[in-house]
Amino acid sequence: MFNQQTGSTHLLGEFAGEVLRHLVADQAGATVAALAVELSDDPSGVDAAGWTAAVAEVLSDFARRGLAQPDMS
Repeated sequence: MFNQQTGSTHLLGEFAGEVLRHLVADQAGATVAALAVELSDDPSGVDAAGWTAAVAEVLSDFARRGLAQPDMS
């Protein structure tokens, strides 16, 4: 992914790429919990705890690198 603001290029892993794809597709933004359910193999959301942590870690990395920013409202 190329960050136009910094001029940096970032190589994303498969999971981070999927998180980014879901973020871009959801124009209104998405919560960590909603992304975890969308990305999980369990559509009931029962096993979302591990997914939630993984998504939160990816989003934290995106924020640290200036690729995405949380909605603080």
